[in-house]
Amino acid sequence: MPYDSGMLNDSVKLIQEEGQNITSEMDYIRLTNEFYDKSWQSSQDAEERFETIWTIVRYIYRANLSEEQMIELLRTRSGLLSINSYSRTHLERILNMDRAISSALDIEKKMDLQRQIRTYSINVPVIESIKFTHRPGTDDREYVIVEADYDPTLGLLTDV
Repeated sequence: MPYDSGMLNDSVKLIQEEGQNITSEMDYIRLTNEFYDKSWQSSQDAEERFETIWTIVRYIYRANLSEEQMIELLRTRSGLLSINSYSRTHLERILNMDRAISSALDIEKKMDLQRQIRTYSINVPVIESIKFTHRPGTDDREYVIVEADYDPTLGLLTDV
């Protein structure tokens, strides 16, 4: 696990002290940043591993996921790799909201649109039969799209 007992204790203490003040997603971001500023102890090994992973997966939609090195770098504790992505079913809706973010003047409106976009995100297992593509948004935002439709009752409709 990446967190030692001291870090876990620090996070519990922070939540106990600040939990009643959490009223928005920005509060979670603020607390997360505060936690890492105070508690994270990086190492050369961790920094090198992050840099290696980031270099390889930065444009994961183009990566050859059959490569053993890629799979080893991304393997989770459960052994199942997944990518947070969006179904092609929701692509136009997401891109419309993305454009609205760029034109919104109010920060709260921008944050609300970003939250709405995230409600369409799904964790999709990385297996050979599922294909991903990349769609640029505006203002350097990017979206990973799974080439499968989404049904609200059945979930992601794949050929698997």
